[in-house]
Amino acid sequence: MNESDPIISKIKQMESLSELMAYFEIGCDSSFLADYGEGLKKRFWGNVLIAKPTDWFGYRKALKSAYCLIQRNRQKSRDSSRRACTGCTSCERR
Repeated sequence: MNESDPIISKIKQMESLSELMAYFEIGCDSSFLADYGEGLKKRFWGNVLIAKPTDWFGYRKALKSAYCLIQRNRQKSRDSSRRACTGCTSCERR
């Protein structure tokens, strides 16, 4: 993770997760952020470390992946089939 990256500097200046979600144009419920915000942050930074994104779209994908994973894990599974994300409107797994 490159500390001189302007996107990382912008992210670190943000005071809340709702700002981060708005910056990357991902809509979500404030109650979701209150309940799962800490896990979302951890997964997002983990995805950033693994993927090493170079542009805004790469960082957005890291956040979206973290968000969708948490949404899928919240759903009740009837069997071991693949679960689709219903928390966002543009999920690749829908």
